[in-house]
Amino acid sequence: MCCGYEDLNDHDRLRHDPLLQTAVGKVTALASSPTFSRLETRAGRADVVALNRVLVEQFIASQPRTPRELILDIDASDLPLHGHQEWAQFHGSYDHYCYYLPLYVFCGQALLACLLRPSRIDGMKHSAAVIKLPVTRLASRHGRSS
Repeated sequence: MCCGYEDLNDHDRLRHDPLLQTAVGKVTALASSPTFSRLETRAGRADVVALNRVLVEQFIASQPRTPRELILDIDASDLPLHGHQEWAQFHGSYDHYCYYLPLYVFCGQALLACLLRPSRIDGMKHSAAVIKLPVTRLASRHGRSS
């Protein structure tokens, strides 16, 4: 999924790829397509919050020194559909059908937070909640109030 094969159409071949196995420290086949499907459909709010905490902590650990200023980029991104697919939703701003409208928070090249949302919503909906986690954590690390 991280390599851009989100529909799992190449997964049965890629799960046996030695390079991907090495990258994740395995010498056996990686997770099956059904395992990924269950993972995608069972993740809940607590899982999303935990994942976003890991992203922020990794960013903090990657900084050789405390930066004086951080510039955050908050952006929604469409995932366009091709053909007639189940659960497609039309998004007027993008003028096409989408499954989801993910919301991302970046600092430079580092992903600090993300939220997968239905595509039939305003692009900035939920942005305050998504921004709150990294901003609160980054501010607390530097002794500032958010």
